[in-house]
Order: sequence, then C-alpha cells, then structure tokens
Amino acid sequence: MTEIHSDASVMHGFDPQTAPQTPETPGKGGGRVSGEHMTLDTPDERKTPRNDDGVSRQRSTITRSISFMGNRLSNNMPKLVKPTSETFKIVESYGTAALSISDAATDIFMIHKFMVTDRQSFATATIICVGMNLLCQSLITFLQNRKQTWKVQLKEQLIVLSFLKPGVDIWRVNKAGRKMHNRSEHQQFAVYIEMTASRVSELVMESVPACTIQLSALMTTQYDKTTVLALLSSLCSAAAMSAFISYDYDMNEDRRIKIPKYYGYIPNERKSKIQCFAALFFISTFNLFVRTMTVVLIYMTGGAMLAVLALVVELAIYMLTKIVRSDFRYWVPIYGVPGYVTAFFARFIVKLAADWTACVQFRHPQEVGGFIFSFGMVMLAACGITSAALYDKEECGKSCVWSNEVVLAVMCSSCFCLFVSISALFCCMNQDYLFTFTSFTCGHQWIRSMFKREEQERKFEIFSTNVYLWVPYIGDEVKAYLTKELPKILAESPEWFDFDTKASIPDDLVTDKDLLARIRGKEVQKIIAKRRRKSSVFLGAAPRIAAIAPGTPA
Repeated sequence: MTEIHSDASVMHGFDPQTAPQTPETPGKGGGRVSGEHMTLDTPDERKTPRNDDGVSRQRSTITRSISFMGNRLSNNMPKLVKPTSETFKIVESYGTAALSISDAATDIFMIHKFMVTDRQSFATATIICVGMNLLCQSLITFLQNRKQTWKVQLKEQLIVLSFLKPGVDIWRVNKAGRKMHNRSEHQQFAVYIEMTASRVSELVMESVPACTIQLSALMTTQYDKTTVLALLSSLCSAAAMSAFISYDYDMNEDRRIKIPKYYGYIPNERKSKIQCFAALFFISTFNLFVRTMTVVLIYMTGGAMLAVLALVVELAIYMLTKIVRSDFRYWVPIYGVPGYVTAFFARFIVKLAADWTACVQFRHPQEVGGFIFSFGMVMLAACGITSAALYDKEECGKSCVWSNEVVLAVMCSSCFCLFVSISALFCCMNQDYLFTFTSFTCGHQWIRSMFKREEQERKFEIFSTNVYLWVPYIGDEVKAYLTKELPKILAESPEWFDFDTKASIPDDLVTDKDLLARIRGKEVQKIIAKRRRKSSVFLGAAPRIAAIAPGTPA
C-alpha cells in the first residue's frame, strides 16, 4: 500500500519528462524548486516580495475569499503549533492517540446503544470493524517484532489492544528523527512504514466502516445526539489520520531532498503549513461524508445488492485500467503468486483509502495516480448529488426519516464544502506541484524515469524495484550503463555504494565476469544468500533477467 515501503520508498517521485523544468521558480511560503533540487529561503529573503515575471497574478473573488479566511484563521490561532518544532511533534503524538482512543470509545458506546435499542445488526457490524482493525494492527506488530522476545511481543500487543498504537508509532517516528529507513536490528521494517501501515489499517478497517454504520443508523432513526457525536468522532479520526499521512510524508526532509518533484507542495512558511494541513483535514472529512452518504442512499434506494455492485464495479474498472496500462504489478520486488497477491491487496487497500478519505499522498503515480485521484473526486460529487436527487422517502418507507429536501440540501452543502476545501489547498500549496493532481504518469513510467536522473545514487535505486517494471523497456540500456560506469564507481568507492547496493544488482546485467567478481565479496554474498532464502519462502523466486522478454507487460 502506499507507501508501505521498503528501503525503495525513497524512489517515489515524478517523471522528469512530464515535470515543469524551470531555472528557479518560487514556492509559496519560503521555498524554491530548481530543476532537481529544493532550497529553503533565509528569513531575510522571505521578507522580500517576489513574483515569477514581474506581473502580479490576478486572483478570482473566491480565491481571495479563501485566502483571506485562511489568513484570519491562522492569525487567530494560539501560537502553540509550529509544524517543524518539538511542540508540533508532541501535539501530533498525543492528538493521534486521543483521537484513536475517543474513536474506539465511541464505537464501544454505540455497540452498547445498538444492543440496548435492539439493533443487533448495527452492533454486530461495529464489533466486526473494531475486531478487524485490532487483528490487522496485531499482525503488523507481530511481523515487525517477530525476532524479539516474548516479553517485547506481549508489551507491543498490549499497546495495540489499548488503542494507543497510533500515538506510540508517532512518538517512535519522532524519536527516530523522522528518517524513512530508521529501524533496529531486531525490527523487520522501518518505523515509518509500521506507522503508515497501522494508520491505513485503522482507516480502512474501522473508521470508514464505522462512519457508514453510524450515518445509516442516524438516517433511519429520529435525531439522536449520541449518534451524531459518534459519527463526528469517526469522521474526525479518519480525516486526521489521512491528513497526517499526507502531511508527514510531504514534510519529510529525506523525501524533499531526494524527490523534490513530488514532495514539497506544502510551503515552508508556518502560516501556510497550518492552512495546508487544515485543507487536507477538511478535504478528507467532507469527502468521507459525501462518499458514506452516497453509499447509504444507494442502499436505501436499491438495496444492499445494488450498493455492493456499485462498489465492486468501481473497483473492477480501476483494476482493469491498471492492467490495460501495464501498471497492475506493485513496485515491491515480490514475484510469482505472492507478487500478484501483494499487488491485488495493495491496489485494493490504497484505492479504498484514496476513494473514501481522499488521502492526497495516494495521488502518486505508483499508487492511484494524479488524474485518477482527481477524477474520482469529481465523479464522487456527481454520484452523490445524483443519488440524493433520486432519493424518495415515500419509496423507502419507514427505513429513512430524512425528507427529500433535507437529504438533497445536506448532500449539496457537503459537496460545496468539499470543493471549497480543495480550492483552499490549491491556493495555499506551492503552485509548482499542481501538475501532480492531473498527471497521467503511471508507476512503471516513473520507475524507468529514475534511471534518467543525473545522480548515480538515484539511478541505482531502480534495482530495488520489481524488475518487470523496467527490464522489458530499458534492460539493455541499464546493462550498457553498468558495463561503462561500474569500473569508475568501484574505483571511486562512494559512500552510497555499500554492500546492500552491490547485492541489489542482478548478475545478468553485469556481462564482465571479472567486474561481477569484484562486486560480489563475502559480505555481499551473505546478503544475497539471506535474501534468496527469504524470497523462496515469502517473496517468490526472482526471475532471471534474460527470461524477461522485451515488451513484457508490467
């Protein structure tokens, strides 16, 4: 799932061929994007007004209004939040834990309420959602700590059962310096990856289904304050998780340095950071509410079969699009049957998270893709308004207590708020990254574009990805490059060319046997042998490069 990444997660960026190439363009809020690099302005430079061509941009009335409201909100907020400071890290840690606990508490309370009011189906559905989330997080924790002692495993599982894991994960990421690949020798993957996996698990397994259950209960009964509060808690919890995923990944220093064409849309100015985070939060909130209400209305109008059919058809079209564009395989180097299973579940989970919470991080071409992400939000608004217009209380009978006018008004106002939130994000973000929301670039195109970069370290990242995504297209080019450049790299012995990097180079791509022997030392051989043992059991046997014919679909 998105970025449930291995060390190759650093490669997430964009195709240089499709990205705008400007000598140096100003980024709103104190940043400049220049070619392949991003530089941060000094405080003195930020005081100096700049514009691109000496001509001030003319903004529409709605744009001025959104910016004005955002500035007023930011200026009136207590100066306790500074996103890059220790204060923000503490707020994020405790805030995430508080939201998770409050969401779990409201779910448990609603289970009790449903049982007392003889609504057993709602209670059973909520219990299943909470249980599935705990099961997934428990599995993630077990895999992460399977080399640890039973006491450590017990402690970690108790953290999961106490609903504190989201907050503990944030605290550990902050303690690790927010580095992408930081992990101890006893951990299976980086803490950043564990945090993202846990968040997505809570989104998909608990928060999103809970919203659907609670809204359905609210629309089929008389007004109930406790149900409204429970719904708001689930919406806020899911929206906060989604916003934190997008914010944390974009503000990560490693990603901004190594992948400046994709990460950096949030400006470096404090006020703009607050505005962007608020926009991300409200986008997720209103997108989740509109999607949930649309599904509930389809269920009430046409029954459960029609609602399930609509969701299945939407997912099938998405999967078919990925297959037609040769973009179904996931970027992780897992092959054979495990590779296809991993690709399906990764695509399925990321699609669900993107559709229901509009997590901006998932617009990446290796995930949903910029154009599909944006098009999905447009279609959601259209389907939501259509379902509200077709709703008829008389035909639904006693299953719904909301009138036709109320349903249509709530849906239209929610879609309008969603549009305003998206517009606010576009106004507050660095304008150089707007193209990432409309790009048609897919995953295998981006992976191949990594090899087109000038930095040699970036070129070698391609070896940490699925070979089916690049060998059929540029395998001969990569082979020629290694033949020419490997002797120079071995002579210079740069710091990045370590044992792991040497072990990632496929034997078939090094035609010179003497050259291959030089990069296959004892330590490298140990790493390769360990990877092969692990691959044969869990990841599927890696294919031989020579067996992948040119033009093989990705």
